[in-house]
Amino acid sequence: MTKQNSKLSLKWKILIFLITVIFIFLRLYKIDLTLNFFGDLGRDFLTLYSWIETKKPPLLGPQTSVISFNQSAIYFYYLLPFYLLFQQSVFSTVYATIFLYLAFFFTGLIYYRNNLTKQKLITIIFGLMTLHPEFILQSRSPWNPVLAPPFLIAGFIFLEELLDKFSEKKEWLTMLFLAIAISLTYSLAPTVLILLLFYAWKQKNILKSIKTAAKLGVSLLLTNLPIIAFEFRHGFLLSRSVLSQEPLQTAALSIEKLSKLASLPLAVSTIWVVLILAIMLGLLLFSKKNKNIKSIAIVLATVFLVQYFLPFKTHSHYIFGITSLFLILIAKINSKTIQGLLIVILLFSWVNPAQIRQYFAATPLTVSGKQACAQQACEELKFPVFLTLNSKSHDHQALGYRYLFSKAGCSVGDLVYEPNFAERLVVVSENTKYNLGKTDYHEISLFKPNKIESQIECGDELTLSVLSK
Repeated sequence: MTKQNSKLSLKWKILIFLITVIFIFLRLYKIDLTLNFFGDLGRDFLTLYSWIETKKPPLLGPQTSVISFNQSAIYFYYLLPFYLLFQQSVFSTVYATIFLYLAFFFTGLIYYRNNLTKQKLITIIFGLMTLHPEFILQSRSPWNPVLAPPFLIAGFIFLEELLDKFSEKKEWLTMLFLAIAISLTYSLAPTVLILLLFYAWKQKNILKSIKTAAKLGVSLLLTNLPIIAFEFRHGFLLSRSVLSQEPLQTAALSIEKLSKLASLPLAVSTIWVVLILAIMLGLLLFSKKNKNIKSIAIVLATVFLVQYFLPFKTHSHYIFGITSLFLILIAKINSKTIQGLLIVILLFSWVNPAQIRQYFAATPLTVSGKQACAQQACEELKFPVFLTLNSKSHDHQALGYRYLFSKAGCSVGDLVYEPNFAERLVVVSENTKYNLGKTDYHEISLFKPNKIESQIECGDELTLSVLSK
């Protein structure tokens, strides 16, 4: 690590303080009114709750949305201490996400305390992540993909340093960071693979490249040990299922996919994407001062093309690899004028009243309202039940409600996997009504014939219909 006598100026220290305050504010302000506690959040909390109740750690992490395969359970192992520390609060994963980002930021500042250039680099990257709409939205309603970028970015910075000065320990740490990033979300696998191919090309040493790949392999084995244990215990059930299934979400090549893949990482409209890319291209072709961004631009362009040609739909949580590389690229631009111009263009889209209001808009049903309804219902429901969600959402599994009802003292089973667990099904209707014989979807079809036994009113927007066969 190159030592410099210069330290961060007062201006930069004030900037770091302001970025930290804004980062926390944008992720916690009105979180009690805006947290939409359902779906993946409910899934995560059910897993943590089951772990506490059964004393059995999960071997599988969240399931991917592309194929029926699971991420590493290290996601849950990271969340558990926060779940316990904050007394099983529904906001504990929000706190865990905030802590991870701040920990990486301040650890980086301390680690590079004698390297002013690197301190400024990670401050700019963290500042951009602080204000990037997708980072804010997914931090306010967190799930596994949002935890991966700090590990990916740290891995990239270390890879660059390894090309200048090799260190066995640092390469092991780098591979561990990249393995954790992949294990949190497999959508980063193409990004990491391309990074390592570029690293190998720069090394120009086949033996070293093989050793690097072996280190990544060992790191992936370590971060996926729970899944490996599950596979051995269940006769490689996941692996066999992958070989016999079609991808769950596919997409053909199209202008729409190209536009989405270009605009989502920058969180700006298409016209701004074109302008930003034109400025970047100009820097690469005509500015000798900014040749330092050539390597990352090549990696970024390669990742972009690979993700475009992969036959999967483009979702916001699939593009954290491209987004992270874009932020690093912007932070590494030497021309302060061009860098400032690009940041202003981004902030013009990111920091506007309409966008800010979106973060703090209250959900129609607050999590405290759902908790109160669960408490009210469980005082009446003294028998085992199934739960299903009747709403405009495609998610009828009611995972969020299953957690809240379990916490409130209800005995809740899984209708699909435990069909004999209960004799009553509670239909939770959000902003709609359950109509016997008319309201129908898969979960209700599994519980037929049925009749309405009773109803519990939790306000104008939330009604529980207790069905029995």
